[in-house]
Amino acid sequence: YTVMVSASEDEKYFEGTGSVRVTRGTFSTSVDTSEYIGQIGQPVDVTVKAESNEDGKPLAGKVIRIVAGEENWTMNKVSFEPLETIEATTGPDGTAKITYTPKKAGSLVFKTHAVDELKNEIESSCYLYVEGAGVPARPGGKLMVTLDKPKYDIGQTAKVLIQTDKPGGFGLLTVEADDVLYQRVINLTQTVTIASMAVEKSFGPNAQVS
Repeated sequence: YTVMVSASEDEKYFEGTGSVRVTRGTFSTSVDTSEYIGQIGQPVDVTVKAESNEDGKPLAGKVIRIVAGEENWTMNKVSFEPLETIEATTGPDGTAKITYTPKKAGSLVFKTHAVDELKNEIESSCYLYVEGAGVPARPGGKLMVTLDKPKYDIGQTAKVLIQTDKPGGFGLLTVEADDVLYQRVINLTQTVTIASMAVEKSFGPNAQVS
């Protein structure tokens, strides 16, 4: 938070500012998966990181409870169904890694829970979409685009997850940098569509998919 104060006296004006950082606890956690589009029966690495809110240094010895669950949407309401709970402890580098194997298609959520020395609850979460027919998208009427990995090598195949709760039209899939490097019309016949494309040399070093 930032506080700004203005004052005046005898036609003289004074201003001052101050700031303070507010956190949920003495440390924070983050969680990420090795890929963002998974398949039933294919293991996925889940990595949790704990770091101090005071100096940002990694913290070892933190016990993290990881809950894997299914997220289901009904109209505009979401429900979370826990499927499996795993405990892990962070190592010297402040991270803990587990392997999870999806058993069904859908929107999978990994929620982490930890408690600091002041009994504050620390939470974080991330998503994994597991491929499968008939899986509904989140409501909202907007297109959501997700890549299966955070980075690629030239020649690899990228999977692009396209979600909409209003199927029946077409979408233009593009890869852009300073110019449009790739474009393709996608028929959005279902709420969830997965398109594949080869990663070309012209995409480097960075490009945006939309």
